[in-house]
Order: sequence, then C-alpha cells, then structure tokens
Amino acid sequence: MELSKKRNFAYFDILKFILIFLVVFGHIIEKYIDFPLIKSIYLFIYSFHMPLFVFVSGFFAKYNKSKCYNYLFLYLLLQIIHIILSLTIIAPKSQYSFIDILGFIFAPQWTLWYLLALAFWIFTLKFIKKINIKLICALVILSLILGFVPFISTPLSLSRIIYFFPFFLLGKYFGENKEKFTEKIKELKKPIFKILSIVYLILLFIVLFLLASKFDIDFFYGSTPYSNIYDFPIRLIIYILAFLTSLSILILTPMKNDENIYAGGGFYNIISPYNIGKRTLSIYLLHPIIILFLNKFLSLSTLHLFLILIICFMLTIIIVIFTSLPIFQNFINRLKFYKTN
Repeated sequence: MELSKKRNFAYFDILKFILIFLVVFGHIIEKYIDFPLIKSIYLFIYSFHMPLFVFVSGFFAKYNKSKCYNYLFLYLLLQIIHIILSLTIIAPKSQYSFIDILGFIFAPQWTLWYLLALAFWIFTLKFIKKINIKLICALVILSLILGFVPFISTPLSLSRIIYFFPFFLLGKYFGENKEKFTEKIKELKKPIFKILSIVYLILLFIVLFLLASKFDIDFFYGSTPYSNIYDFPIRLIIYILAFLTSLSILILTPMKNDENIYAGGGFYNIISPYNIGKRTLSIYLLHPIIILFLNKFLSLSTLHLFLILIICFMLTIIIVIFTSLPIFQNFINRLKFYKTN
C-alpha cells in the first residue's frame, strides 16, 4: 500500500508501525495468556489493533484487479508453506484424518485470513459505487445476525471477512476525502481530547483486567458463531469498543508532516519507525513463521511474569526490524502472479 507523500505521510506510517508492532507482540504473548496480566494485555491489544489496521487498509484502498489476484497468490503460496511446516515440524502426526486435511485446505492458516479478506474487500469496491454510513451500519447488523449461523465461521474465514468489513468500508469512506479526515484528527488533538483518550484507555484496560478470567478471547476474533443468545449484545459492545479505542489511538498517534524524518540511510533506515511503517506487509507475512518456531522450541512459562513480558517485548523488536528489512519487502513486491502492463 503506497501512501501519497502529500497526505500526512508520517502520521500513517507511524500509525502502521504501532499497529504492526502490536500485531507481532500480541502473537508472541498469545502462548502465555494463562497469566491474567498477559491475557489482559492481549485483550486490550485485540480490542483495536486489527479493526484499526483494517481501517487504514480501507483508507487508501481502491479497486485494483491485479492486487486482488496478487493477494490471492500470496495467500496460496504462504498457505502451502504453513501447511508443510505444520505437517513436518510444528505439529507432525503419524496420521491425519480427512477432517484434518479439509481443515488445512479450507481454513486459512493463522494470520493468512487477512490476505483473503483484502482480496475480497478490494474486489467489492468495483461494485460499491457509493459508501455511506447507512451501508456500514447495515454490514454491522449483518455481522451481528450471521453470528447465529454456525457454518459461517472458519471455512475461508468468512466470518472474519464479514466481521471486519465495516471497518474497511469506514476507512474507505473517510479516505474519499483524506485531507478533511486528517484535519478532523488535528482538531481532536487538543489536550482535553488527548486526556480523555488516555483516561478511556486506562479504564478499558482495568475493565479487561478485571474480566480477563471470564472473557472469551474469541469475541475479538469475529471468527466463531455465538454459543448463546448473550453473545449477540457482546459482539455489538465489542464493535463500539473497537470504534472508541481506535479513535483514541488515532488521537494519540503523533502527527508530523516533516518529510525530513525519512532522510538518512543505513542502520537508521532499518530501525526508524517511520520507515518500518512503510514495510508492514513483509512483517505481517513473515513474522508468523518465526513465531511458529519460537512456540515450538522456546518456552518461557517457568519464568517470572515480568521477565516473560520483557523477553517477549525484545523479541518483538528483533522480529519487527528483521522482517521489515528492505530485502524482504522488495522480494514480496516482486512476487506477483498478475502484472498489469
């Protein structure tokens, strides 16, 4: 996703850096969510990081047939790699049932659902002539209703694709007038709104900490059907929380228009959050493979809670920097199935 240098380049790059860092950190600590504090952090991250990431994707999206094909190609390629790793190294078995095989084929492996979703969302822009709030609200209602349908869940991540679709279209809606949107965000960066955002985020974390033992993390995935009638209002509340939390993060994200922050080369180019924010695709696609091996061969469960968090944080920094290296981003950019003339 290329950003226009004339449209708050730095703001969206630092925002994407924050979000991709949280994506990686969330995936690393997922193994240790039996610790209440870690589960609270995990729930807090998941309350906004994917909705906001989807929003940013929609903000800059436009219909592009080649992108749809290329996202599908990347999905199939990485799906095969993940399946091979699972069968041979990560979770080898002497025998796999027919159901296991179907699960491997039709259920996107871990994070790969997002590539399918991007292909679908971008493709729909060909047919959606006008995006408005009514359409977005209708999709939220559709997602709420589909929670009652048991077979719309993990196959091809249909549930997730529909669940996050409103955030994509909301991003596209505001992206139709990028300058107006960024001006509105600037207006919301007054001290009073920043204070309210910080207070809200602290209160949200406290609530999630208090409810962590009773809270099902699947609620934030949008990938499973309801287990009872009470899941319906919970999903609605989570939609509202995702909107409010994402808005708070948008308000608190630094906004700089000085393009000199991109200047420099060498090591600075590698570690600069603004430059890393331009290379989130390679991070998103490659980090799960590294974490699969970490989860297989490294366990921190016997360590002190805070030592686990420190190690996970340091591992996140290393993985984000390594997978954002220009060599990986350039390789993925060249890895195209469909090219336009």
